[in-house]
Amino acid sequence: MQHHAQHSPIALHEVAQPFGYRQPITMHCLKGAIDVTAHGSCKTMRTGDFMYLAGKVPHMLRATKDASVLVTIILQKLST
Repeated sequence: MQHHAQHSPIALHEVAQPFGYRQPITMHCLKGAIDVTAHGSCKTMRTGDFMYLAGKVPHMLRATKDASVLVTIILQKLST
């Protein structure tokens, strides 16, 4: 199993386009606050909050304060 981490700063009121990774992801709000829309509902993440999303789950992020989010994509090697 391999992990790929991406530190994603998000400016106030910036909206990340809807997307969904094929692999599961985790998100850790390092500072600020973001709204995460997934599964038909919106949850607010604040500094220190952690969230897991299964693969192929469409989601969207919106910063409600300037925020920094650590997104980790869990990559699994395909068996041959």
